[in-house]
Amino acid sequence: MLVHTDNTAAHLDAEKLIATLTTIQQQVFVYTEFYGYSQTEIADKLHIPLGSVKNLYDAGALLVIVVVILSD
Repeated sequence: MLVHTDNTAAHLDAEKLIATLTTIQQQVFVYTEFYGYSQTEIADKLHIPLGSVKNLYDAGALLVIVVVILSD
């Protein structure tokens, strides 16, 4: 799991959501959303197929959305 030192309320909420993802989903999601890497860059960085990056991102983003909806 990725570890951060920022303890603002928004960051802690984001960290909880990201913690619900698998490790590889966390990597793909963080590289995309926080670092702005393209899916091609992530595929190269993680040595996985581009299609896997797309599927992992979609599944991770969907899980985050579901957790947000269920927590309201």
